[in-house]
Parts: sequence; C-alpha cells; structure tokens
Amino acid sequence: MSKEIAATQSAAPDVSVIVPVHNVAPWLVDCLSSILDQDVDHEVIVVDDGSTDDTWSIVGEFARRDPRVRAVRNIGKGGAQARNYGVELARGTYIAFADGDDIVPRHAYSAMLDAAREDEADMVVGGFFKFYTTRTWHPTESWSAWARRRSATTLDEHPSLIRNRACWNRLFRRDFWIGQNIVFPTVPRSNDVVPMTKALVAARRIAVLPETVYLYRNRPGSTSMSSRASGLASFESYLRQELASCVHVGSVGSLDLMREYDDLVIARDGWVHLRNFLRSLAVDDRVDDPDLGAALAEISSVIGELLSRLTDRMDKRADARTRWVWGLARAGRWAEAVRLVTDPVSVLVTEEPLAFPSPAGGKAVPVDEKDHRRVLSSLLVEATDPETPVSGETVERLAKHAGLFGRLYPASALHWHSAAVQLLVLAIQTGNADTVRAVLAQKPLKISEVQLTVRDKRAVLSATVSPVSLVSAIAAQTAQGTSRHQFASTVVDAHTGQIEAATEVGSLPVGRAFVRVRMQHELGAVDVVVSPTIAHDDRSRHVFRSETNRQVHINPGLAKRLLAGPRRGAHAAKSLLRRVVRP
Repeated sequence: MSKEIAATQSAAPDVSVIVPVHNVAPWLVDCLSSILDQDVDHEVIVVDDGSTDDTWSIVGEFARRDPRVRAVRNIGKGGAQARNYGVELARGTYIAFADGDDIVPRHAYSAMLDAAREDEADMVVGGFFKFYTTRTWHPTESWSAWARRRSATTLDEHPSLIRNRACWNRLFRRDFWIGQNIVFPTVPRSNDVVPMTKALVAARRIAVLPETVYLYRNRPGSTSMSSRASGLASFESYLRQELASCVHVGSVGSLDLMREYDDLVIARDGWVHLRNFLRSLAVDDRVDDPDLGAALAEISSVIGELLSRLTDRMDKRADARTRWVWGLARAGRWAEAVRLVTDPVSVLVTEEPLAFPSPAGGKAVPVDEKDHRRVLSSLLVEATDPETPVSGETVERLAKHAGLFGRLYPASALHWHSAAVQLLVLAIQTGNADTVRAVLAQKPLKISEVQLTVRDKRAVLSATVSPVSLVSAIAAQTAQGTSRHQFASTVVDAHTGQIEAATEVGSLPVGRAFVRVRMQHELGAVDVVVSPTIAHDDRSRHVFRSETNRQVHINPGLAKRLLAGPRRGAHAAKSLLRRVVRP
C-alpha cells in the first residue's frame, strides 16, 4: 500500500483536523465518523504512526470513500511527530487535533469556528467530557473560565485556563500556530503540556465555549498512553515538560496565574503523576534497587528545581499528606514517599513524633496534631467504605495504637466527623482488634435524608439512621458555641430507622447554629452534625437548602414571618435564603 492515500480538494478548507493514530482499530470508525459528521468545510488528515493492527486499512477505506480524508504514514516516530507532520500538511485556515479513540460531538467544530471568526481569536477552547468504563467526568464544569461564553479573553484575565492543557478540545488559527513556532516535542509523556502552555501564554485573543466539544475515552490497557504514564522515563519526561511550562507561565508576570499553576502542579496534575509513579515503584518493588539510585536522584533534583519556581503560597495549595509526599520526593526519601502513598497507615499510625520535609525544601518539619488527625481521618473514611477491604495487619496496627487515637480524637475533635468514622475511632480506642474488625465488617453507621421543616410554628427534624439496630437512644439538638438545646421530642421507628424530632420555633437559637443528632452505641456516644433542608409549611413553594457540613443559620423571627402571608412571606424568604445558604 502506498505511503499516502488521498483525494484532492479544489480549495483550501476552513478547518484541518489532524488525527494521529496507532493501533486504535476498535475505536477508529466511531472517531472518524464523528469527525466527518461535522457541518463545516474541513479536511481530515490521519497520520498513522506504525500501527500493526487494522488501523491503516480502516483509514485507507475511509480515504477511498471520502475525499475529505487524507491518509498518510508518519515520516518520524511517535505521536508528537505525527501531529507535527499533520500540521505541515494542513491547508485549512484553522487546525484542530483529535485522537483516534475519541469522539467529537456533532456541531463542535462549527461552534468553535463561529467563535473564532466572531472574536478574531487565535484560539478557541471548549468544554469536554472524559468517559471511563464505569463513570464520566466533566472537568471544565468546575473551572471558572468555562462558567460562561468568553470573548477575546487572555490567560492573564482567566488564569483557570491553565488547568486544561490538552490539545484536542480547541481550534487554532493556523498562522498563529506557525507564527509562534509551536511544535509537539518528542518525549515519552505529556507532549502537549508545553505547546499548549506556550499557546495559552502567546494568544492575545482566546474564545471560551462552555459547551462540550470533545469526548475523551479513558481506556485501560497496555496500548493506552494513560497506562504507560507511571514509568520512570515517563515521569521524568512529565516533570521536565512541567518545568518548561513553568517558565512560560512565569513570563506572564501574574501572581494570580502563578497561584493557579501552583495548585495545578502540587495538588492536581503533578500530584497524579507523582502518586502514580510511586505506586509503580511499589508494584515493581524497585524503590531500593541500587541501579535506580542515580535516576531517582535526578528526578529529585528536577522536582526541587520545579518546586523552587512556585510561589511562597505553595505549601497551602494541597492537603498535608500531599505536601509531605512532595517533600519526601524532593529530599530523595523515596522509600518513605512510597509507603506514605501505598501504605500510609504504617507510617502515620505510630506513637513516635512525626516530621516530614516541606515541598519548599529545608529541614523536616514536625507534624502538628491537627494535620496528623486530618490525614488519619481521610484514611478512616476510606476504611469505612464497604468497597475498601482492610487487611488484618492494618486492623492489628490500628488497635495497637489506641493511645494515639485517644490523644488525637478527644470528644471535641471526634464529633466533627461522620458517624461511621466516629464509631470506628471508638472501636480503635478500645485497643481490641476484634472490636475494630467487627465495626469494619458491619454496614457503616450513617444519618441521611435530613430535612428541617417549619410547620405550625414548630421546627420538625426528619432523618434516617441506618443501621438502626446499632444504636439505642437518639436525640436531636441544636448547638451554638458550647450551649446545646435538645428538641422537645424525638421518635424513632425501630424498623425503618426514621427519626422525627420536634420543638417550638421560638426555642431555637437565633443566629449561627448547628443541628446535631446524638446516638448512643455500646461503644459510646456518636454525635453527628447534620446539614438539613430549611423549609416552611406545605402552603408555600419556597424551600431552602444548605450544603453538607455547612453551618445553618436559624432565625425564628424570619421563620414565623414565613407563615404570615404571601407578601411578607416572600420578603422573609429572600432574607432567610441569604442567611441560611451562605457558608
């Protein structure tokens, strides 16, 4: 078969879509069909990078049937070279990239092309979905730059644009791409991190579309790039690409952008790469391999150079455990870093004082009890998940250190955790491994379906406790500072676990208060903060909700006026909404 299978077009298209492919036969038909089903004038340049399955024959068949498809063999080797070669061949005014196992939603390119023309944009970037075998994820929903349509903006104006550095959910003006000399580097991993960062920094006009323009397939398996991301060479490649990106970001001179980038490296992308690398060392059991010593020392050096370029707020951009792992990696203490990621209980459940190096460098910093408790609590949450098996060795270790849990979890600290975590801590504090094992074996204790309703001048709390067989006495309370007020009555259905507690509205505390449910278990009291729905009686449509673990503002005067009539009730509702829902 020839090196190129193509049909000529008489005029240059509006968009050139570049698709590097390598052994993606099972998904390629869906990918190319979705790209061809776009309502724009476009060409599709498919660059095969040495496929050994049916990929090339599938591409050839598409090229023979559709003159818009151009099938070529990569003149180099690797996905980066394939993309660069595609850019060389592109004739469109704009260029886009897609991977051969993904899907482009209908109208995606027309939406981006319209935005590019309207804004005279160097680049258009849209929202995207990642879909896995069991779940989906829409990352751009949580990034402020994608909250609405943005016209002719810049990275400086919307720093959260730096969080997305994939090449496939965007459209570029081809003369901008060539003029900025943007190329994909031939590296083992993360070959789009630097060019996308460079493009974001250089672009003077960026259009942002909140709608989804790309569907990314996360597929496990030996041929997936994601599955090869954790090796030593790949991790070092990522770090060096990140270091180069850091230089580009720093050139903007924006503190807000640099802080956004701090978070991206320390707590997001960088953390995922570091964690996966440490897990791969544990799986291969190579952390103590002397042959790796020089390579790991080099990686520690690159980490140190990268972290030294971040801001002085770096240590505040991640949770304590993440900071400790970065600090250990920077200091070259790889065995401890591996254990802190793969078996944190063995590191953290100890009576000995803990100290870890800071990511910023310097001597080891003693771990205070608040950070120690916070990280242990996250591990206990995982342990109470029925889907997470807990080894017998871990159970024995937890029970052995009852004194540690007694010191870190006095009642004043314990009662801010979930019912399941409280019960597990109470079991650990007995020092009896069988008790710990029994608590982990049963269904986790929890309070759910919580609602607080103002009805006939009475506040009524309804909720469900499960399993109800684990507890005896149950009482609802409000807590304000150190004072508690118990609801006048609490009724529990012993079969369904339904709780209904009531008290006069006038007896509720004015101002900031928590609503709690206190349950008696054979191991001790479990006292849970609940986050209720604030509502009034069925005659009104207004319902106010507060988010989980947020403080609840209860004002009985406003609650009473809600019952007074439509006009006064509407005014009171707006005021109560402001008081109730704010964090």
